[in-house]
Amino acid sequence: MLYDRTKLVEATVATVEKNLIEGALLVIVILFLILGNFKAAIATALVIPLSMLITISGMVESKFSANLMSLGAIDFGIIIDGAVIIVENCLRLLAHEQHKQGRLLTREERFKKSSSRAFSAR
Repeated sequence: MLYDRTKLVEATVATVEKNLIEGALLVIVILFLILGNFKAAIATALVIPLSMLITISGMVESKFSANLMSLGAIDFGIIIDGAVIIVENCLRLLAHEQHKQGRLLTREERFKKSSSRAFSAR
């Protein structure tokens, strides 16, 4: 006698897909609330799937077992925090420069000021 688990597997995959989509949207909303900038929130949120891909690839290569604790600690605990801090600092530096200039910065000024100020602030 064989048990047909097709419906169970399909239901599980559908639940995982739904939770991933809801989780991604929730992360983007929270990042938007924290950073106050939609483009910065999207850029920071893109770090999540990229870091997960790199993390899983490294774990497979080193034959390290992938469980929720290790993936969560590596992905969200280390990489995402760093991305949020870097993006938040860039936004702070740009806002400071705009306030100093008393106007919106041009595209060339944003790229020039953000890169030179970020490295000189160290």
